[in-house]
Amino acid sequence: MLCWYGDRGSCTHYASVYAALGTPCGDVDYFIWNSTGGQTKTPHRDAAIHDLAREWMCFSGLMGK
Repeated sequence: MLCWYGDRGSCTHYASVYAALGTPCGDVDYFIWNSTGGQTKTPHRDAAIHDLAREWMCFSGLMGK
């Protein structure tokens, strides 16, 4: 099982990019992937970064929902 969070960071060298293109909204993509059988397709939903560890544990069976 894998939980991937695509944080783009806030590096100082982005300052000129942000000045030219504007500051991004702050939303970052993530996914939880499981290579074992029995997967179900779930609809897209927004989640806060601090909720992803719990989501991963629930999907992996380590914690009840």
